[in-house]
Amino acid sequence: MISKQKISLLNSLAKKKFRDQHQRYLLEGVKIVQTVLKANPETVEDIFLLPEWVETFQSHISKCTTIDSKVLKKISNHKNPGGVVAVAKIHPPELMESKSHVKLSVFLDGVQDPGNVGTIIRSCDWYGIECLFLGDGCADLYNSKVIQATMGSHVGIDIFSMDFEEVLDFLKPEIIIGADMEGSTSYKPIEKSTLLCIGSEGQGLSPRIRKACDSFLTVKGRVDKLAESLNAGIVTAILLDRFNAL
Repeated sequence: MISKQKISLLNSLAKKKFRDQHQRYLLEGVKIVQTVLKANPETVEDIFLLPEWVETFQSHISKCTTIDSKVLKKISNHKNPGGVVAVAKIHPPELMESKSHVKLSVFLDGVQDPGNVGTIIRSCDWYGIECLFLGDGCADLYNSKVIQATMGSHVGIDIFSMDFEEVLDFLKPEIIIGADMEGSTSYKPIEKSTLLCIGSEGQGLSPRIRKACDSFLTVKGRVDKLAESLNAGIVTAILLDRFNAL
């Protein structure tokens, strides 16, 4: 059984205000919940699931509460719930930890689309990026659409929400590279601590970020292409792949 009070709490986590207040957020879907449990089981507090998924989560049965499809629809943020909803604790990474060994980090400048932010997080996890910074104007990390797009990769890297100047003070990168439509296609191996900056979907990098960049890189398409640009998630994945291949 699940109380009305608990349902009300879970519903409130759809809003950032209450996620911040309770320091909790929702994980939805079997795969995402499994991924987070495998990587960081202590962060998962409660698991609400349909009866057919009980056996799948048998090793975490003490955290499980069986519910029916009606209750699932009440607590889910999705039109088609995936059978499992979990409550996880928010654990921001420690700022005091030294990042002097990190060669490549990523900074997002006003990337508002939750799907793009989630995709970038997943790409950073795939390519071994240890630090991702969400600047002003970015979609909230714990937005349900962001979490869904990460497929659980958000627990695999350190993700900080901070202003660009704070990032510079914290990371002290030797090189800052911006993604820009008019940038170069000449990629070089990352040999010094580097910060890769990705701009917003509509505006690109803001003037203050552009001013701080030492150089710019682009992803060229065919000459007769119809698409005006690629979205931030795709651009980030391509750039990371090219650096990874050097």
